[in-house]
Amino acid sequence: MVTAGLAGRTGDLTGIERVLMAAFGTALPAHFRARQRAEWAADLADLAREGRPTDRWRYLLAAAWTLPSLRAVARRAQVDGPRSVSSPALPTTRMLAWVVAISLGWTVLSWLLVMAGPYTFEVPARQAAGIDSDPKTMWPGGDPSLPLPLRVALVLGAYAAIGLDPLLVAVVCVVTVGFLLRSRGQAWRDRLRTLARGAFLGLMMLALAAVDLFALTMFTGGVALSVTGIVATGLAMSRFGLPRRWRVALGLLAVAGFAVVIIDNTFGWAMVVWFRD
Repeated sequence: MVTAGLAGRTGDLTGIERVLMAAFGTALPAHFRARQRAEWAADLADLAREGRPTDRWRYLLAAAWTLPSLRAVARRAQVDGPRSVSSPALPTTRMLAWVVAISLGWTVLSWLLVMAGPYTFEVPARQAAGIDSDPKTMWPGGDPSLPLPLRVALVLGAYAAIGLDPLLVAVVCVVTVGFLLRSRGQAWRDRLRTLARGAFLGLMMLALAAVDLFALTMFTGGVALSVTGIVATGLAMSRFGLPRRWRVALGLLAVAGFAVVIIDNTFGWAMVVWFRD
């Protein structure tokens, strides 16, 4: 961490860099903001004197990528900031919260956009007009104006929401691997800690896959979504150092995930049959 005297070293910075530093600072606690902006300004000023603009943009991208970790550190820092701060590996609970939030959010959003929305609003209108109501022709999966990867991701998310649980397990594993790749630039000790956390989450995913394969022989599906919702509920109800807004978001996602499972296996079964057909 730099001293407060370095805060004035902004003469070599561009207007865009000043705006980005101000925007990044708004994501940090107020007591930590000025000191961190001073560090960013000093580093960018050093890079500016070296005359390599690409390094400065690379530094800004790295600063944006590490903002969640830096905010977690800053919330526990002293009022005037610690003498030195290194960006630690993400705690297991925070990594798990990100994995659960991304996986649940992808599944629920896909279910709403690809299944529930078209079935509720577009299918009745098409039936009244005598038009084919094949889900493959409806938005967003059948909209050629949307990028193909986005359409595929939404359709796969909808399938994951209606019982093809291995898709959800695979997405959880992919997101976890993505967080593990962030450890490549860390010190070896922090990298080992991150890999250990990833291994822990990987074991959880293997256990979930085993339970899921057994449950699929007895139920219609939705076990992976239910278990992910249970994990989100546990994170939302227990503190584990997560900010309040994180617990609220995870709680809402858990409720949405449970609602999708209940709807798919009760009065929404006709919608599931329509989509699968």
